[in-house]
Amino acid sequence: STLFPYTTLFRSLYVSVGVAGIGFCCYFLAMEQLPASVVSLVYFFKPALAPVLAWQLHGEAIPANMMAGILLIVAGSLCTIIPGLLDARRKQRA
Repeated sequence: STLFPYTTLFRSLYVSVGVAGIGFCCYFLAMEQLPASVVSLVYFFKPALAPVLAWQLHGEAIPANMMAGILLIVAGSLCTIIPGLLDARRKQRA
């Protein structure tokens, strides 16, 4: 047995380069197209999205307190996003 199997190396590269690197790149590409306040909400959605993906992909249970937290995160994010979208739409019409 080896101390550092190659599967660990490939998994580490996948997480560091694939997931983090591509996510970071997409984040900054989105900042070129959208206001920074909207793009920054991505970090609020990540904690809400992770349990949902774990439920979908791995069948993990989502307890009631976690579901309440997810709903609060989504509701708070929508309260932040919607006024900016409505303002942008008003400016576009004028």
